[in-house]
Amino acid sequence: MDANDKRKFALLSGQRVKETIVTFALFGVILAPFMSRLDSQSFHGDENYWLRSSKYFKLFFLDLDTRSREWGEYFAYDSMPVGRYIIGFVLSISGHKDKFKELGEMKEWDFSRDYRWNAAAGATPPKGVLYPARLAMAIFGCISCMLVYWLGKIALGLRFGVIATLLLAYNPLMLTCSRRAMVDAPLLCFLTANIVLMMFFYQYLQQKSLRRTFIFAAAIGVNIALAAGTKFNGCLTGVIFLAFCMLALILRFKRRHVSPRLKDGEEPWIIAASLIIAATLCILVFVGMNPYLYHQPLAGTFNMVKLKLVQSHSQQNWFSGAALPSLSQKIAFVFRRTLFPGDYVALGNIFKFPLVFILFISGLTMLLSAEVKYIRNHRRASLRSIILIWVAVTFGGTTTWIPLDWDRYYLPLVFCVVVISGYSISRITEKCLLAAERLMRRLRR
Repeated sequence: MDANDKRKFALLSGQRVKETIVTFALFGVILAPFMSRLDSQSFHGDENYWLRSSKYFKLFFLDLDTRSREWGEYFAYDSMPVGRYIIGFVLSISGHKDKFKELGEMKEWDFSRDYRWNAAAGATPPKGVLYPARLAMAIFGCISCMLVYWLGKIALGLRFGVIATLLLAYNPLMLTCSRRAMVDAPLLCFLTANIVLMMFFYQYLQQKSLRRTFIFAAAIGVNIALAAGTKFNGCLTGVIFLAFCMLALILRFKRRHVSPRLKDGEEPWIIAASLIIAATLCILVFVGMNPYLYHQPLAGTFNMVKLKLVQSHSQQNWFSGAALPSLSQKIAFVFRRTLFPGDYVALGNIFKFPLVFILFISGLTMLLSAEVKYIRNHRRASLRSIILIWVAVTFGGTTTWIPLDWDRYYLPLVFCVVVISGYSISRITEKCLLAAERLMRRLRR
């Protein structure tokens, strides 16, 4: 090893040590708000629902009974099973296996009554059950934050990853939804993991590493099934992956038109094969974990979607004050809740202007401009395209379907907002540091 190699090795080792220290320090910083005073958070009526439905974990994994009549009951298929399995698994390993029957017989929560009335009616969980379920959701919230750090570090640099993660970890809505015994935190974890997996997929696709490309395509397929199997809006993961693959194909054909002899890793057959692998595994896993679909996979899925639409319409009638029946109302509430000061935004105003809105618009403009320039110069997409597609699909999909002005429905958008805002802060910070460095050089002269 010559002197240059030793110097490069030392720099690389130093960089890895720095990143490792930053990663562990950041994890410690974000862990505190998620874990503190989990018991003090007020009980939410939907926690009753998810704790009651955890009995299906016992039925599926412990009893290995996929033919039980219970799988055909309304309560078995009115929601996706993955969240139920996660909560059931947590209760099982935390020493509460004997509580599944009691939880299954717990009374349904009456949202027209207060906590005291529901507690007297037997709609609250047994002692000791709520904490481990909430702890598991808090851990999922922490993992989601670290995934944002990871995707930021891979695509846009270490500074950006740190800033975006801190913005997310201390977002009030993120902390609220990730500390309930509900399945919003696992859903967000799968949604974010999908972006990280897509980044690795694209990197290996460009490197012509078929084995690793197909491995990550398979991982994406499984992750899509888990996301969709947690909540139906987890299907956005599949839309994001499909949209990015279509973009890669379009840009690939444009490069071939400019230079027919061009050879690269983004061959159409590789992308097509990756889509087939992801779709096949997604369907197999999605159906395999839901016994209700065993005898009627397609019809059963349509029944579940139809039921969810009926439920959303009924909820709009029951909670008319929070209903968002028109597209204009949905757009107005989505932007108001996620980009302007309030309960769901950590940053306030600056000179009477909404800081998050300014950071989001400026960050989106800079990110889009940088990606357009990159595509023009290289005739291929960069990892920034994955982030832009993620933001576009998440905002478009959520705005289209959101039925009620409920806090947890905005959570996927919060992830997009903090990533774009973090990019804006990172670029501004970078420019300020460069300006300060130039000023110091001039003063030294």
